[in-house]
Amino acid sequence: ELFTNDWPPPKSIDVVDYITDSDEASKVPIFEGQLHLDSYDESEVTYQAYGTEYTATVAKGTNISSQTIVQIFTTYCGATHLNLTLDSTDANASGPTLNFTTDSEKKTIDFLSDVAAYSTHCFYIKSGTLYLVDMTAGDDNGYTLDEFGYFMGSTYEAQEPISLLKTTEADGTEHTVDGSHEYGKELEFKCYQTDNASIVYRLGQLKSLLEKDYYRFRVVPESDNLPTIGEVINVTNESLLDSTEVEFVVTDYAFDFRRGEIIIEGVGAVQ
Repeated sequence: ELFTNDWPPPKSIDVVDYITDSDEASKVPIFEGQLHLDSYDESEVTYQAYGTEYTATVAKGTNISSQTIVQIFTTYCGATHLNLTLDSTDANASGPTLNFTTDSEKKTIDFLSDVAAYSTHCFYIKSGTLYLVDMTAGDDNGYTLDEFGYFMGSTYEAQEPISLLKTTEADGTEHTVDGSHEYGKELEFKCYQTDNASIVYRLGQLKSLLEKDYYRFRVVPESDNLPTIGEVINVTNESLLDSTEVEFVVTDYAFDFRRGEIIIEGVGAVQ
C-alpha cells in the first residue's frame, strides 16, 4: 500500500526511523539517511540504507599545533566543515594535546575519526549534533541488565593478543609499548604528537582499551532507555556455568528490525 500512488518505487528516499514504546511524543530517532532501491517483485520492495554522507575535506599540509581533541573537533564541526553542533560533555576537555601536520587530503569525517581513535575517543552523530566521548572514562548512569533483559546467544569474546604497539613520527622517530603477551599481533598507529612521554602514555591508553574483552548482547529496545555510546552497562548472567558479572562500555549498537531487537556491543571485563 505504501507505493500505491508512487509506482514504480522511487530510486531514492530520504528517511528518518524512530522507535517508541508508547506514543508519538516518546519517539527517539535511530536512523537518519537515504534508502536506495535494490529490487522489487510481486510481493515486496527492497531498499538499501545509507547514512548521511559528509563531503568536506581537510587539506594536505594542514598544521595542528598544541590543540586538544575538543579544540580540534570544535573547529571541524563548524559551518565551513561538517556544520554540526558539538557536544563534548563526555570528552576529555584537558587533553590529549596534539601536534601534527596532515600528509594527505582526507574527508573531514575520516580525519576526525583517525584523531579520535588515537586519542581513545569516539563519536556519533544524531539529529545534527556530534557527540564526542572519551572511551577510557565511561559514563556510569546505573544502566543494568539481568537475564530477563537480554536474549540467549549473547557472546563474550577475548581480544586477539597484542605483542607490541608502535607509532612513528613524521621525522622517522619510532615509539613502542609492549603488549601483555610475547605472542600475538603488532599494532601500528599514525602519530599525532611529538614528545616521547605523551606518545608512550597514549600508546599505553590504547593498549589498555584494546586488550579489554568484547561483549555483544541482544536486548528488547526501549525508547526511554536506549544506551548511548560510552555508557557503562553492568550485566548479570546466570545462564553460564557460574553467575557472571560483567561491566562494559558501549562502543556500538545496531537495530535488528526483523527480530525487533537491539544489538549492544562494547568492551570491558568480568568483575
